[in-house]
Amino acid sequence: SSLLRQGLPLPRRNARVISVFKCHKACPLTSASAISVAAAMKGSVVEKVLLSTGTTERVRIGHPSGIMTMVPELKEENGELKLPSVGVQRTARRIMDGTLYIRK
Repeated sequence: SSLLRQGLPLPRRNARVISVFKCHKACPLTSASAISVAAAMKGSVVEKVLLSTGTTERVRIGHPSGIMTMVPELKEENGELKLPSVGVQRTARRIMDGTLYIRK
C-alpha cells in the first residue's frame, strides 16, 4: 500500500461507526474525539487495549476511508479531569472543481 511505501506506521486499532443501520464511510470527528479521549483516560477499556500495543498520546485510528491521527490533551487539576483540546490530523480530498466569476 502507499502507506507502507511512505514509511508511515499502520494504525494500531480500527474503528467502524454505525449510523442509521449502515457502516459510516469514515470515522466522524465526534466519534474519533471520543475514542481518543477514552484512550487518554487512565483505566478506561480503550486505554488498556492501546497501552498493550503502544502509546495513547497520539491515537491513530484506521477507518474505511483511511487513517486519522488524534491528539487528546487530557489534564488532571485538583483531582478533576479537564479536556482543553483534542487535535486532529487527517487527509483532505477535493470536493469541488470549477470556475468562480466575481462581478466588478
